[in-house]
Amino acid sequence: LYISVSAGSSPLQVGSTGQGYCSAGYLRSTFFQSYAKVGCAAGIWATRLADVPSTIEGVQQCRNECANLGYSFFGMECPHSPSTVHCQCASSTSGSNAVHVGEQVCQTPVAHCQGPFNVSANGVSGIAGTYMLGSAGYGSVYEVAGTQRFAKVGCAAGIWAERLADVSSTIEGVHQCRDLCANQ
Repeated sequence: LYISVSAGSSPLQVGSTGQGYCSAGYLRSTFFQSYAKVGCAAGIWATRLADVPSTIEGVQQCRNECANLGYSFFGMECPHSPSTVHCQCASSTSGSNAVHVGEQVCQTPVAHCQGPFNVSANGVSGIAGTYMLGSAGYGSVYEVAGTQRFAKVGCAAGIWAERLADVSSTIEGVHQCRDLCANQ
């Protein structure tokens, strides 16, 4: 699916396709992740910080704390009572003790690590995506550096499957349009 930003009843005119004007650089309406997922691993963590809430806000808190300490990677391990999860930081995802496993391992109940194993948000608290919270002995791994919110694909005319609604020519309008297309 693709989206465009409109002002009033016609698309913003930002460039020519040779057949008139195109929509304002169309954007892929794909799932967006604020922080790139590396996977599920053990043996890479340089430090374990204080537990954070097992919520999307806890994911953001863990990321911010690892970033403030200068680490390149953050992750969570063992979501447990009372609704908390371990927050961990790493400088690298390699090393002699590194063990990378499939994502299902980071979503398996073991001992007191009973979940939730995933949390999701779309723009809540400035973060978007779905994040694994790890399991016993294995932590989810994410890059501290944020990812680009939308990938510009180009400029086109005549490819749109459906015009859903006019939205404001603001970043909020871009988000609204993306959400409309994603829900189709």
